[in-house]
Amino acid sequence: MATDLAHRLGLDAGYLSRILRGFVAKGYLRKAPARGDARRLQLTLTAAGRKAFAPLDRASHDEIAAMLAPDGERSSGETGRRDGHHRVAPR
Repeated sequence: MATDLAHRLGLDAGYLSRILRGFVAKGYLRKAPARGDARRLQLTLTAAGRKAFAPLDRASHDEIAAMLAPDGERSSGETGRRDGHHRVAPR
């Protein structure tokens, strides 16, 4: 739901509304009244939206994998140390 998304992201509802309106206009999202409460909106990512956001999903997945990889598998430019199996950001 749009309200839940605004809360989870810590965004102003009006600002998020403008972002979502742009995504709907580009065909990335579909908005429909929520089941059981037509005042709320159910957001659905369209096929075009999945295609548009796939590179972002891959990039975030790769960054997380790099942070969690054993020391020998990390890229040489990565900083920080590990505490057990988890990366700890430098202070």
